[in-house]
Amino acid sequence: MDQEHQIKRNQRFNDLNASYEDKQMIIPGPLDSKHHAANHAKQIECMNRDTSSTSVHRCENRVTCDRVIFLLVMTVILVPLWVHLTATNTPYSLVKDDEFVMPMKIDGYGIEFYVRSRDGFDKKYPVGSLSRVRIEDDIITGYIQMLQRDCSHQLWWESLSSENPTPAPDCNKLLRLGIHI
Repeated sequence: MDQEHQIKRNQRFNDLNASYEDKQMIIPGPLDSKHHAANHAKQIECMNRDTSSTSVHRCENRVTCDRVIFLLVMTVILVPLWVHLTATNTPYSLVKDDEFVMPMKIDGYGIEFYVRSRDGFDKKYPVGSLSRVRIEDDIITGYIQMLQRDCSHQLWWESLSSENPTPAPDCNKLLRLGIHI
């Protein structure tokens, strides 16, 4: 490439206020390897298709875009699967439903919860074991959180209909447990 042509090319970038990265992308260094020459040809091909910088960026980062799309799709698939798997491994429920039908109580608190099978629950969490203490702590915490949420809703509803005050049974249950509202 002759000197005069190189000067005109550089002047074009100065006139357009092109960034340093743009200059390096189009004006290659010495072509000392086949890979560098092929990469330069690919850049020129991209620029010939469309001179906008976003098109060049898209052309160079096609593989990166494919990876991002793949990761997004995998996230959309794996997150709900993980939520489903962790939710179905719960050994108890605070409300009776089709899956949790056997009632049990935590001694000392009178908190009722439901399990799939009383024998299976007692086998996995033997009375007096550390695992039983931990699962009962989880049940108590979940029960209190449920009562607090329901109490808050009941108090809010009562504030809206001040003419006919409604009882707040979940708030009363919290008070009986020694938890102030």
